Amino acid sequence: MKRIRSILRGREGMTLVELVVGAGLLCLVIAVFSASLSPAAEISRRTQELNSAELIADDLLETVRSRVETATEYIKCYENGADITDQTGSSHGSAVEFGTSNAVELLTADGCAETAIMVGSRAAGTEAAVEKGYLLERYYDNSTGVFYSKNADGTPCARALAQTYAKGFYMGLRAGLYFELDESGRTVTATVTNTGDKAGKDVVEVYYNPPYTDGGIEKASKNLAGFEKTKELQPGESQKVTVKFDDDDMASYDYKGAKAYVLEKGDYDISIQSDSHHVIDHKAITVKDTVTYDSDSNTHNGDKTVATNQFDDVAGDVTYLSRADHFANYKEATAAPTNFKMSDKAKETFYNNSNYDSKKFDKDSDKMPTTGAKNGLKLSDMYGKDYDDADWDKLLDQLTFDDMDNLIANGGYGTQAVKSVGKIQLTDADGPASLNNNFTGVGSIGFPASTAFACTWNKDLAKQFGEMIGDMAHDMHVAGWYAPAMNIHRNAFSGRTFEYFSEDSLLSGVMASSEISGAKSKGVYSFMKHFALNDQETKRTEMLCTWTNEQAMREIYLKPFEMSVKEGGAQAVMSSFNYIGNTYAGADSALLQTVLRGEWGFKGFVLTDYFGGYGYQNADQEVRAGNDSMLATTKITNHITDKSATSVKAMRQAAHNILYTAANSWQYANGEPKVATPIWKTAMYVAWGVVAVLVIGLEFLTIKRYLSRKKAVATIEPAAEPAQAE
Repeated sequence: MKRIRSILRGREGMTLVELVVGAGLLCLVIAVFSASLSPAAEISRRTQELNSAELIADDLLETVRSRVETATEYIKCYENGADITDQTGSSHGSAVEFGTSNAVELLTADGCAETAIMVGSRAAGTEAAVEKGYLLERYYDNSTGVFYSKNADGTPCARALAQTYAKGFYMGLRAGLYFELDESGRTVTATVTNTGDKAGKDVVEVYYNPPYTDGGIEKASKNLAGFEKTKELQPGESQKVTVKFDDDDMASYDYKGAKAYVLEKGDYDISIQSDSHHVIDHKAITVKDTVTYDSDSNTHNGDKTVATNQFDDVAGDVTYLSRADHFANYKEATAAPTNFKMSDKAKETFYNNSNYDSKKFDKDSDKMPTTGAKNGLKLSDMYGKDYDDADWDKLLDQLTFDDMDNLIANGGYGTQAVKSVGKIQLTDADGPASLNNNFTGVGSIGFPASTAFACTWNKDLAKQFGEMIGDMAHDMHVAGWYAPAMNIHRNAFSGRTFEYFSEDSLLSGVMASSEISGAKSKGVYSFMKHFALNDQETKRTEMLCTWTNEQAMREIYLKPFEMSVKEGGAQAVMSSFNYIGNTYAGADSALLQTVLRGEWGFKGFVLTDYFGGYGYQNADQEVRAGNDSMLATTKITNHITDKSATSVKAMRQAAHNILYTAANSWQYANGEPKVATPIWKTAMYVAWGVVAVLVIGLEFLTIKRYLSRKKAVATIEPAAEPAQAE
């Protein structure tokens, strides 16, 4: 303390060590202060102010509550002669929840694995899938209303007869069914009347039953064509609701014959239903002539090119359940597998990091693209320009090999800055029920899971959710959202079912595309995921091969993604971990180039799921197939080392896709982004300045005092020597 007081009073100077220690302590104090102003704290406070987001949750809960409070549904299951009564919201499983009138739970016995129709889903989705041979978890017989679940060895369990009883529903449908045929297609109008004593909402569900030829194209007897939700109706109040759909929507994919979508001639029964089993009214319409969507002038549902077989090899050595002869091949199709080896033919084109050789796939005809040009363009110049605008080539010419490699290899939770084109670093956040930054720990308000949103059948609510995500993304300075997830509920026990909407492709597609559209309206790009067939979590990063036929792929598993591109305007995609057949999804050009971009017209970039290598993820293979960026946080096989013309050409295309998406995000909407210096950085800069001034000042004072003392010593006269005695 004496030493400190002496220094402060100017009696002594500071040594170099003391200066360093003092400056360090001062920096520490200022750093602690500035930490309270860091992004995490700043965003946390801002997030707490977003109380308006609770409105979405309140609306969703009100939708659920209106059913639960005013409707009591009892499920009677008869299995092995037992009479088991279960009330809505049973804890036996997730099937009966939120008062959904279409959820039926199968209570099991004799060691049968529990089988349930998922929350908020329609029995028709499962029923349709099984009749087509798409889902083998359960079997439904239309004629008897009997469900069969299966044992581990594939044999049917004791059959369970499921009946539903609805008491006192607060809503009713009146005034019948009306049809209009106009240029936009089919129009169904229904009048919904609240016949209860409490206010609430309901859904008008429209289904179609297409003509089926025994042994012909596989078809389900119940298919959701469209739906609309009412406004909140007071007791006794009515509302006229219109549901529209096109003839295209009733077409089936014929992967064996026409290898295209086909709308077969005949009578189509159109019905308004309270759920997939209870018909309120119906009417047949006739398609006079068979329509095959196999020409450029007649593509299916707005496809840019004709949809035709791309996945014949994905069918594998599998017997698929068929409706022919009333499911005559049921026993064979549902038998437990006995062969767990990949065929020799499939092995010939199976690639992972041990046998992939980029040179094998180089093309002599490819020419080396221009790199490192000085054209003076910046990414901000490209906002709003068409994907094929000539300026893109000029901008891409400015990129170097290292620029492209950095952009491609380091795509984990954001896109990298690129100095040559003036691109700033952008942050992407995880989802799907919120925004989460896995590095800073900052997260937004969380919302109900996707399955809960699907329970509401409310398109507007889903879009509002996307808009709220967009607003919070602005607050968190986030450009992209790793969501929504839209794989299919194949099994109630899948580890990621909570992220997905439903087992029905249309319901999933409507909700997903609405969320994407909402986020896009705020300039935030959504990564629709996991593309595709990511329906199993177990061993999903161990080269899991998924086998299915093309009809199942297109009508069920790919449909939500297709709708998200065509109706939601998706700008980004996250590919899945699994193999599709014997090809890794992130390196499947048929999926990522031919279907996604060629048929659907997708413009944007594709990102892998987390890039851990896993023995099969390889950046060179992926960019050549249309997977543009690696969700990597470490340096492994995510970097490209092949500098052949074929490789660099693929890198340039990947860079184009990434930069196109980034340029059209909200951060470029007002020209060159002004990267504001965060207040915590400003405080730190001030601290550094203060410390520098103090150090310089103290050094100056120390040197000055030292020189003063030295001068004083030098000017002192030496004392006179005493005279010596003689």
